[in-house]
Amino acid sequence: MAVPWLVWLWAVVSMPGGVAVAPPVVPAPAVTEDSLVARGRRLFDAVCASCHSVEPPARQAPPMANVARRYRALTASRSELVERVAAWVPKPAAERSLLPPPARQHWGLMPALPLAAEDLAALGHFVASLAYDSVAAGMGPGPGMGGGMRMRHRGGSGR
Repeated sequence: MAVPWLVWLWAVVSMPGGVAVAPPVVPAPAVTEDSLVARGRRLFDAVCASCHSVEPPARQAPPMANVARRYRALTASRSELVERVAAWVPKPAAERSLLPPPARQHWGLMPALPLAAEDLAALGHFVASLAYDSVAAGMGPGPGMGGGMRMRHRGGSGR
């Protein structure tokens, strides 16, 4: 918060000799992961939600939680997931897609969205939060049929 100019002027005038002293510098608020996720959610709601839902059922594009889990399974870290999303949104390309071929064939490619770098990063953080922080993330990053119930429904022994 900046010192109002009137208070600063009073401080200068009231000082012996009227020597000017710079007003105190207040640092800008720190950008936190939570603030980036919140900003990314607002952008998602404004820009992406016309095609993507967060959770199933799907709209005109795959649900973003499903995309996020797929990206988590195929990237080495949360930061790589954020970077991949931020690179994808302005320039979608089939050869860089992490979705499986049947999904790409079904949904096609999204249109390019020329957003500012800060907005792309915020969207990436929101998508990463779906893969790492949400209840849905607890379902695990794998493709399914990983033996969660030891596949008892398919004749598995349970052990």
